[in-house]
Amino acid sequence: DGDVMPLEVGAAIRAGNMADVPVLVGFTKNEGRVFAALSDMVVAEEDYEDMLTELAGGPGAGADAVIAAYPLNGEDPTVRYFDAIGDQLLTCAARSSAIAMGEQTDAYQYFYTYPNAAFQLPTDFDLGAYHAAEVQFVFGYRANAFIRRFNDEEQRIYDTVRPYWGSFVRDGRPRVPGLPEWPKYDAAEDNHLVLDLTVVTGTGAAAAQCEVWDSL
Repeated sequence: DGDVMPLEVGAAIRAGNMADVPVLVGFTKNEGRVFAALSDMVVAEEDYEDMLTELAGGPGAGADAVIAAYPLNGEDPTVRYFDAIGDQLLTCAARSSAIAMGEQTDAYQYFYTYPNAAFQLPTDFDLGAYHAAEVQFVFGYRANAFIRRFNDEEQRIYDTVRPYWGSFVRDGRPRVPGLPEWPKYDAAEDNHLVLDLTVVTGTGAAAAQCEVWDSL
């Protein structure tokens, strides 16, 4: 607002105006799908490319790149449209934050890909690793009001995510004996930790999609 907050948060980070404290940042594989579930929007197949073109700001090379990045391949056009929105608004923003903050402090990036987390509402399509699905495994509260206990598979995710977060809160570094080392984020490597039933390190999560959005 120019008074209490003299700079927008993203602008302050990009300007190097942030405290030197460790940060943990990341995103899920299917950020946008939960919004498809909550929206009453229906995207017809014949309108799909036109809507992506509008999302990209109008016709041109940028829109062509967006359309190429999100082929239907037989999937629901509404779901794929929200895949694009999720990357544009959430995934690539988180990735940009990791890049900017990693230049100034110790940053740790995650890529959550577990596709079977509970959700409060029934859906007509696969939510995948939806936006904020990982939060239930941080706090231990299953995202379903009717079945509160984790099943065996979900318990494995919880037993992985919770100690990483607890270690980070306690020590400023997500380090858990018996689990893979979570490396500090390095923009040159674009590295991350995959949070799933099998925990591994990786590079370049969502890099291809975000290269498209960042170019617009």
